[in-house]
Amino acid sequence: TAFDLAILTVKSYDTAAAAEELRQALADTGAPPPALLSIQNGVGNEEILAQAIAAPVLAGSITTPVSVEGPGIIRVDKPRYGLGLAAWRPPGPSALFDDVCALMQMAGFAVTPFADAPAMKWTKLLMNMLGNATCAILDEPPEVVFADSRMVDVEIAAWREALAVMRAAGIAAIDLDKYPFAKLAPLIRYAPAALIRPVLKGQIGGARGGKMPSLHIDLHGNRGRSEVSWLNGAVVAKGEEVGVPVPVNGVLAATVLDLVDDPAARSGWKGNHDRLWQAVRSAQGK
Repeated sequence: TAFDLAILTVKSYDTAAAAEELRQALADTGAPPPALLSIQNGVGNEEILAQAIAAPVLAGSITTPVSVEGPGIIRVDKPRYGLGLAAWRPPGPSALFDDVCALMQMAGFAVTPFADAPAMKWTKLLMNMLGNATCAILDEPPEVVFADSRMVDVEIAAWREALAVMRAAGIAAIDLDKYPFAKLAPLIRYAPAALIRPVLKGQIGGARGGKMPSLHIDLHGNRGRSEVSWLNGAVVAKGEEVGVPVPVNGVLAATVLDLVDDPAARSGWKGNHDRLWQAVRSAQGK
C-alpha cells in the first residue's frame, strides 16, 4: 500500500528510529516513499528525515497548548489550533505543499504557510526553550522558578544567546501564530532586563503556573532521554558552527543531560537556585 503523507509527531529523540522503521518498511514492500511532515518541537528533525529517506520533507510548528494528564490522555488547554507549515526539501512553493496546507486546513487547523522553514522552526524553538530546562533542573513549576529574578535573568540570557546565533546564521525570528517574535526579538536582545523580567514573570510564571514543561516530564518521568539536545543543545551546536559563544545554553543542556544519566544527582539541584545561578555565572566568566 502506498501512502501520500507520513506525519511525524514523536519526540525528537525518537525521530531517527522512526525514520529507520519507515525506510525499512518501504524497502520491504517496495512502496514509493510518502512525503514527510514533521510536526515536532526542536531543531534538527527535518535534517534527520531528509538524510534517511529520499522524499519531500515539510516542516510544521503547532502552537496548541496541551497538558498530559496520564498515559494516552492529553487535554487541550486552549482550543486554538494554529499550525505553521513550510517546505523543507525542496524549499519553495509546490503543488504538494499547497495540498498539505489544504488538507490540514480541512482537518480543522488554522494553517499559516511560511516561506522560510528554518525561521519558523527556530522561532518555535524560542518558545519551547523558555522555562523548560530550568524547571527540569530545579524540579519546580514555572510559577516558582519565575518568582526568582535571577532565574528569569538566566532565561533572558539563554534567549539572547539563541537570538545571537540565529542572527549570525542568517535566521530571522518571525511572528508565529499570535506570538509576535519578529517585533519582540530586538526588545529581548537590547532592552534592559529590568523591563523584560515582569513581562516574563506574568506571561510564563502566571500563564503556565504549576503546569510542568516537557523537559521536566521526560526527566522526572525517567524516560532515560531528553529533547534538550534539540532545544538548548541545538543552540549550542549552531553556536559552535557560526562562532557565537553560548555559555548559558551550554550549562542548561549539559546539566539536563547529566541528570538524565545520573538520577541520584537530581536531589542536589532540586530547588537549588543558588547552584544554578552560580553555574551560569561561572560559565559566563562572571
